Order: sequence, then structure tokens, then C-alpha cells
Amino acid sequence: MLKALRQVLGGRIGTEHRASDLADWMPVPSGVDIVIMDSRESSVRVGIELKSYKLDETLWDIIKMASLRRMTGVEAAYVVVAATSKKFDGSGDCAALFQTRLGEATSWESSSWFDRWPTAWADLLRGGSARPSRMSSTVSLELISRHKLTATAKWEIRALRVENPEEQDWIKFDSSGWPHSRLVDG
Repeated sequence: MLKALRQVLGGRIGTEHRASDLADWMPVPSGVDIVIMDSRESSVRVGIELKSYKLDETLWDIIKMASLRRMTGVEAAYVVVAATSKKFDGSGDCAALFQTRLGEATSWESSSWFDRWPTAWADLLRGGSARPSRMSSTVSLELISRHKLTATAKWEIRALRVENPEEQDWIKFDSSGWPHSRLVDG
């Protein structure tokens, strides 16, 4: 993927771009896997997080991309995952996020994720020191791509576009990384 993007966009592609401007995190998470930069300003225009098989870890990436999408100048944010069709279509943690209709945006009540998949979130919190301080109470996810891999019919790639609503209520997180209150208008 990176090679193909670089062929089209050249030096505008970056990897592991430090997400130091993510205002909704303290401390901020590690870099964004792939960014497309504005060639004149060197600012991020598009962010892409990549995963292989670990759907439960996409919860972190979606929250990070929702935060990135709120930054001035960022036009789009995506989570792209390779996994088996069985994994995507199963009942495991976060699989439901990838089971929507292609091209149809689905609005998710983000607070429900922590009740629905507490083990996934607890495991993610053990993985590092970054913590969200707040997030939009609603996140829109659109399944924009679904492709079978030619090398093996059992695997496919699914891509989600991550968006925030225009008017936002917020979920506030405690210092341990768990949501604890709902704020209106930030």
C-alpha cells in the first residue's frame, strides 16, 4: 500500500507521523501509520491506521483517527484492516464495526463500545501510556472498501472512513483511560 501511494504522491507520504497535535489525548499516542501531507505546508491532510487480523485493536485506531479528523486541515481519516472473512463476519470484539453496508455511514454511540468490548479496551490500555482525555460521543464509520485478496480467498481488506458529527457532545475519560462522564459542547 505504501509503495503504491508513494508512486502516486511521492514525498507527500509519511509513515509513523508523530501525532503531537492530538488535543484529545494526554499523553498522545504513537504516530499515525500513514499520512498524506500537503505539499506546500507540510501539514497532515489524510491519516490512515493499518491493522492485520486484530480487530479488537481497531477501537484505539478509530478513536485516534476521530481525534486526528478534528484537526484543522485534515480532510479524511481511515482505518484499513486485513483479516479473514470469518474474522470480519464473526462476533469477536469490534467485528461489528466492519459489518455495515458498503458505502453507508453508520453513526455509533461511542460510549457503548466500552460496555460492549471492555476486554479489548482494557488490553489496549495495558499496551502503552497514551490515553484519550475526551472523544465525541458519536462517531460515524463508513465501510468504503471491501476487497478479497487474490493470494488467498480466505482473507480480505476492509477500510472504514472515520468522521465526527458537526455538533458534538463529548465523553470525558479519567486518567486510567476509561470513560467517566458525558460533557455537552466540549
